[in-house]
Amino acid sequence: MNTGSPDVDPVQNAWHRLGSEMRRIREMRQLSRPAVYAQTGDDPSNLAKWEAATRHIPSDAMRRIDDLYGANGLLIALRDMAAEIDRAARVSPKADTGHAMDMEYVRRQILASLAALGTTAVLPPLGTLRHLMGPDRVQDWEEVVWERSLALHTQPIPDLVQDLAQDIIDFQQNLSRLGASSLAAPWQRVNAQLLCLMARALGSAGHRRESRGWWAKAREAAERSGDGQLLAFFLAQQTVQGLYEHRPVQVLLNHTDEALAAAQGAPCAGVVKALSMQAQIRAMQGNVQGSLIALREQAREFKRLPDSVSGDHDSAWGFPEERMMHTRSFATIHGTGMPDDDEARQAALATYPVGNIRGRTQMRLHQAVQQVRNGDIVAGLDLARAAVAELPEHDRTIFVRFDAEAVLTAAPRTLQSKREQTAAMEYQQVLALPSGSVSDAQA
Repeated sequence: MNTGSPDVDPVQNAWHRLGSEMRRIREMRQLSRPAVYAQTGDDPSNLAKWEAATRHIPSDAMRRIDDLYGANGLLIALRDMAAEIDRAARVSPKADTGHAMDMEYVRRQILASLAALGTTAVLPPLGTLRHLMGPDRVQDWEEVVWERSLALHTQPIPDLVQDLAQDIIDFQQNLSRLGASSLAAPWQRVNAQLLCLMARALGSAGHRRESRGWWAKAREAAERSGDGQLLAFFLAQQTVQGLYEHRPVQVLLNHTDEALAAAQGAPCAGVVKALSMQAQIRAMQGNVQGSLIALREQAREFKRLPDSVSGDHDSAWGFPEERMMHTRSFATIHGTGMPDDDEARQAALATYPVGNIRGRTQMRLHQAVQQVRNGDIVAGLDLARAAVAELPEHDRTIFVRFDAEAVLTAAPRTLQSKREQTAAMEYQQVLALPSGSVSDAQA
């Protein structure tokens, strides 16, 4: 999706995001500016200024253009959101509690996040965003967080982001009304968890820039809450995302060290997740001994977890046995020199909830990698193709694609038989990769 000039950060300038979307849709509809003028009466020079964000488009012009472009209210919503951000900045440029500045930032983040997904289906009604008044009791918000955490592994990401956008705006409005009491630990924990869920949803969809903004705010809220276990979980989870985004290894290892320090020896999901990442990263580095040590330490810490964590198979906050098995399988599949662990893959498949189709798909892809490595190239590629093809497009997260592309990496650079070449070509087509050779896909 075209996001406009590379020098413009759409998170910081909502009007540039709107202008970028106006231009993108106009060009997609193959409409010139004079053609727009002929049908709406809006001067081409004004349209150019609106698209460049050097002038703000009036609401009546926006309605005409949205209708002409068949944007189904997307441009109207983006325009109203940008105007609302400006109004908030003018009315409350400063506040003792910092909520006004946070609200402006959050609104801009939401604007950028929704626009990044590029579909009108994910944009909540502006009236809903502006006028929601959520529950005043923190317990009610804790229930909201729990429901959203259950949806993280099962709900289509665009739908989840829409729900979270509404929740976050609503929650921030509540914080601004609560004043000093909003800084209490329970409120900040809920704040951190909502922001973390948005970061995870956007990150899994591949929108790393938008995701990182939410991670930064989630960490701030977690630190304000004083909950070291929560902070440890966030740092470890951010490392998970960073690994699949190919971020520098040392940065990731630093995050795991921070997570372990934040937990202060308490048995919690953050500690087990951080050790999981150390095992996976060291395996990928070819440090077999270091990976095995981390796996053994993780197994010991897993036994210390409360049942509420190790027995939580459904929410975003648990670390059940299948996650342990996933760690062992990942180290085998993506590591160098690690012993095979088909037992872990089979155990993970047996225990992953049926609704977690992304996790189950990753395990099937791990199986496919091992089949290819064992020389059964056609069977491995066919298994991988079937696993990915069965997954809806919105469920093909960065985590799934990471494992899916590992299947091609496992294949020999030169495929000998026609059946192998055909299987590789069909798999590449499912992945929407170039239809050239496997070596091209690996480069």
